[in-house]
Amino acid sequence: MCFGTTTLNVDATITWVVLIYSWSSSDSIAVVAFTKQATYSVIATDNWGCISSDTFDVTYSPAADFGMDSILVCEGASKSILSNVDGTIGASFTWSGYSGDSTNQDPGATVSDFELPSKRAYVKVTVDHKGCISQDSILMKILGRPVVTITDTVNGLLFKVTSNTSAGSTHSWDFGDGDSSNFRLPKHIYKTDGIYTVTYTNSNQCRSTSESFEVTVITLNILENTSGATLTLYPNPNNGLFNLDFKGLSANDISVSIMDINGRTVYNEAYGILNGNSNKAVNLVDVATGFYTISVEVDGETYQEKFIVK
Repeated sequence: MCFGTTTLNVDATITWVVLIYSWSSSDSIAVVAFTKQATYSVIATDNWGCISSDTFDVTYSPAADFGMDSILVCEGASKSILSNVDGTIGASFTWSGYSGDSTNQDPGATVSDFELPSKRAYVKVTVDHKGCISQDSILMKILGRPVVTITDTVNGLLFKVTSNTSAGSTHSWDFGDGDSSNFRLPKHIYKTDGIYTVTYTNSNQCRSTSESFEVTVITLNILENTSGATLTLYPNPNNGLFNLDFKGLSANDISVSIMDINGRTVYNEAYGILNGNSNKAVNLVDVATGFYTISVEVDGETYQEKFIVK
C-alpha cells in the first residue's frame, strides 16, 4: 500500500468453485478490504471439502519526510539530512536542489554550504518504493559568522551601549573590572576612575566573534575653565548623597540648581562668594532614581552636566 492509501482490496476468489472463506480478520467473503499493516491469512473450503490457504503481509511504502521545515548550515561546513525512510527496504532516493544531485539507495545526504545555489535553498528528495512515489523538501539556510556592530557612550562612571545591531543571538560582556552582563544593551557603572578593557562576544548557533576596546571613565567634572578652576561631583552615580568639590575658585556669586529629567527643579542653593578650595555636601535622598542635570552659575556663566541617582 502506498502511504496515504486508505484501503487495499484482497481477492481470494477461485473461479467456478463454490467456496467458504475464513479470514484471520473474521471476514467470510471472497474480497476483503484491509486498512492496517499486519499479517493476514485466509482458508478456503470448496463444495467437495477441499481446503486451501494463504498467508500474506500488508505493509505501507513509507513517505519521504524530513520531519522539519528548515535546517541551518554553518558557513564553511556541511549538514546531514535524513529522509526518515528505512534504507534497507529497497527504495531509491533522488536528491536535487544542490550541486551534489544524485539517485541512489541512500536515505540520507550530506550537503555542504558551497553546494547550495544561495544562502537559502530548498533540497528535495524523491523516494520510489515499489512504484509508490513521495517527495519532501527542506529549506537549508547558511548561517555566517556574527559581526559586531555597536555604539556606546560614557558619562562620568557610567558606560552604556546605546545601539547593538550585531546579528548573533547570544551576548556576553566583560567590563574589565570583574563584572559581566548577558544583555544586548547593557549599562555598567564603574566604581572608580580608570581605563578599562571591555570585551564583547557575540555568538550564534555556529560561531562567535569577539571585540575588545578601551573605555575611560572619570568622576564627573562640571567646571573646568581657563583659570584652572574645577568643580567635581562625586560619587557619580550616587544614592542622592554626593559632594561638590570646588578647587581654585575666585568668584563673587556661585549658585547651584538641580533639575530632574522633566525639567523640574529639585535643589537650589546660593553659595555666594567662594575663594580657593571648598567642598559642599548635597542631599537628594528623597528624589527618584534616574538622570539629573546640575547647573552651576559662576559670576554669570552657567555650566551644566548630567549625573545619575540610583
